[in-house]
Amino acid sequence: TIHHCYDFGISLVPKVLSRVFIERTSVTGCGDGIAANSNTVAVIKDSTVCGNLGAGVLAGTNTAWISIQHTTVTDNHIGFDCAGKACISESTFAANHADGLKVRVPGVIKSFGDNYIFSNKPDGAPTVLKLKK
Repeated sequence: TIHHCYDFGISLVPKVLSRVFIERTSVTGCGDGIAANSNTVAVIKDSTVCGNLGAGVLAGTNTAWISIQHTTVTDNHIGFDCAGKACISESTFAANHADGLKVRVPGVIKSFGDNYIFSNKPDGAPTVLKLKK
């Protein structure tokens, strides 16, 4: 559990390409919950990101890649703010005070269509819907 951080709960800013796996983690009451920037490949799985003042999850640059699996992202200012590339599956983005999913150019959010996105202002939507194989 990461709780009440002033700036970021988890901030990923590697100098070289790095792969990070975040599992069974709770990030609450921070500035941004989980922020991935340049040279980051991150998997967030079975986690909770809620009550953060900025984005729950942030893919801050076009070279950030995030996979969000079976994770709850609620009660943040923005649920998922994506300027990079992302894939979401079996996750909930709900009751965020602004966008549930916010895609910034050149960002892409792919979804397998099995997410719950509701009660955000606005909900937002994935840019690509892929069917499970």
